[in-house]
Amino acid sequence: PPWTRSVTESPLVESVEGGMGLVGEFVAEDGDTYLMVVNRDFIEDATLRLSLRNTPTAVFEVSKQTGAEMVANGYSPDTRVLTLDLAGGDGRLFRLE
Repeated sequence: PPWTRSVTESPLVESVEGGMGLVGEFVAEDGDTYLMVVNRDFIEDATLRLSLRNTPTAVFEVSKQTGAEMVANGYSPDTRVLTLDLAGGDGRLFRLE
């Protein structure tokens, strides 16, 4: 889409597979790094696989309802891959540590 860059330019994400994924990268004022992962397909669900460039010590998902953080179930530090299921048009926020 307009105003986006190829994932090849990302310092955090090496590749995105499995659907029409869009990834936003953010650094908070305190230095924490976040990924917002969105399924751009508003109709079809998708299973997205994000290969990360570096190995975070942990990946936390931020709750949409409360803002609380929980360990992301779909992250494998061995492969540096975050796998997640997203409904059509859905998005999820993750903090990398």
